[in-house]
Amino acid sequence: MNKKRKVISLMVMFSVTWVLAGCGAKPTVSLPRPEPPNSPHHHRSHPRTSPSVPPSYSPQSTTLPITGASSPPPSLSPSGGLPNIVQMAMSRLPDSLAAIAEAPMVVPLPSDGSEVMRYKPSMSGPSSGGLIARYQVTITSTPGAVSGFAMASYQTTKEAAAAVAADGLGLSFPTSSTSVAIGSDIVAHAGRIGSEDVLAWQEGQWKVVVGEANNLPMTDAEIMAAYLHTHFLPAPQPVGTGRGTIQVMVENHGINADVVWQENRSLYQVRTYPAAQDGVLAALSMAVNMQKY
Repeated sequence: MNKKRKVISLMVMFSVTWVLAGCGAKPTVSLPRPEPPNSPHHHRSHPRTSPSVPPSYSPQSTTLPITGASSPPPSLSPSGGLPNIVQMAMSRLPDSLAAIAEAPMVVPLPSDGSEVMRYKPSMSGPSSGGLIARYQVTITSTPGAVSGFAMASYQTTKEAAAAVAADGLGLSFPTSSTSVAIGSDIVAHAGRIGSEDVLAWQEGQWKVVVGEANNLPMTDAEIMAAYLHTHFLPAPQPVGTGRGTIQVMVENHGINADVVWQENRSLYQVRTYPAAQDGVLAALSMAVNMQKY
């Protein structure tokens, strides 16, 4: 019996008011921008510089109580500024990555309604493939990982582009396909990759893939196309050659959604896991609502 899986290239999010216990002082420590859009569906860019190698450390998870029934419902629109849990996670960012630091203005809620979430940042690099440094934050709750975001710096734009291609959830365009209209003036390639029936299309410099085991995911693709038609993802840089991918895998136990893009020698990524509410839209919203730190 096949496990029901869907795969989607994209992401969205929810803003939420956090009540923090003992935030403490911010120690030494990672999207709207003007530029000529290279696609009617995607915009925003800003130049980056590669930072020096940061120190290594192993921070501990931090528990953050969430307001209860009196808190406002989640919203797909950011309230302005970074959520407290994101600010606390970013406070551990070393100065060496400050030049490229960005973080999501919204975070998804746990699917089980948990009122406690934790964050855990981690550092890596330098390493092979031109990686100078990578900073990653994972947000968890009682049922497990909820969401995460990351930023990385590479020696060259070519190495950053290769990292985008290698990251994500392993989805790609079908080699043999037929054309299918999915609304919002988008015509997708319908085909099969392994056990997945997929719908894939290109939007500017972004590659989008939606898939499901043994079932063409028309509804999900239509929802994604409609969202991207009215929301702006960050513009991969350099213009014309920078890469961006959106991938989502949906199984019976939940959704894994991944959005990763290049901005010259820098790479940015947001992700949602099965424990997140409305994982696909949550991941897309995270990517749409990135902010310079």
